[in-house]
Order: sequence, then structure tokens, then C-alpha cells
Amino acid sequence: MKRLLLVGSGGDIGAAIFSCLQPNFDIIKFDREHADLASHSEIERGLLQVTGSIDGLVFCPAVNVPKPFYKYTTEELIEYSSINYLSFVQIISHFFSNNLLSNGASVVAISSLYGKIGRDKRLPYSFTKHALESCIKTLCIECSEAKIRFNTVSPGFIDTKLTRKNLNEDFLR
Repeated sequence: MKRLLLVGSGGDIGAAIFSCLQPNFDIIKFDREHADLASHSEIERGLLQVTGSIDGLVFCPAVNVPKPFYKYTTEELIEYSSINYLSFVQIISHFFSNNLLSNGASVVAISSLYGKIGRDKRLPYSFTKHALESCIKTLCIECSEAKIRFNTVSPGFIDTKLTRKNLNEDFLR
């Protein structure tokens, strides 16, 4: 059975991905219980608990607290960047540099429609999703010889707790 690392398994999208893929994959969950994705050292410690190689990785964590751009602190911008894409780079680098990604592995990052377009009060969410998409495009080129596939999935509105927290009913309709 193929082994899959699911990063962000604790959120609504991660939980749905787990239940869809669980019958066909040996899934290793990697979420807040294993590491704070805003902390480089916690990610490293958490990754040391994952033994052996993996055949795939799905990355779906995100933080999104809408407010006007000028009200975000530098610390919040760094936290968004760390969780929404820098943790992905750290995790994929760990597996790639230690030869723990099997030949022909598949990596999927869950992005957002805001990775392609902007929206008011979504500055850090939007720029981090743009960065994640750019990262995936670059990794497609850099890892092509290793036959590792990289893709993003950029959903629109998904009925999750985060979506309901950030959007009102009128907008969702």
C-alpha cells in the first residue's frame, strides 16, 4: 500500500481528504498535534517522527483571518507565510534531500482561488497562496528528473468552518 503524508489533516479539507483516501493509502497525519507549522524547529522535530519513505504528500493547512491590510502586524504576516507556504518548502525539502520521496511520488498542495486573484481583506492569505503556487511551478522543473509530480488544487468556496467564519450567508449564496 502506498504511503501518503497528509499535512493539515486536522482541518475540514484535510479531514475530508483523509476519509476519501484512507481506504487506498497508508496515511500519515501531520497536523497541529505533531508540530506548530509556524515553527521551523517544531516541524523538524515532527518530521523526525515520520520514518521511511513516502509515495505522496498532500499539503492543506492554511490560516486566514480577514481584515484590512494595514491592520496586519509583521508578526502576523510572518505567521501566515510560515504556515501557508514556508512549512511546505521545509517539509518537501526534508523528504527530497533525505531521499525519502519514492520515485514517481506525487505532491499536491491545496491552494485557493485567491492564489490566482486578489480580494479585499485577504492580503496575507492571497499572497501566501500565490507564493505556494509559484513554489509548485518551480518544483515541477527542479524535480522533474526524479519523476516527482507537483500539482496544486485551487478550490473556490468549500463549506468549511473557516469559510463560514470568514464569509456571510449573502456572500456565500
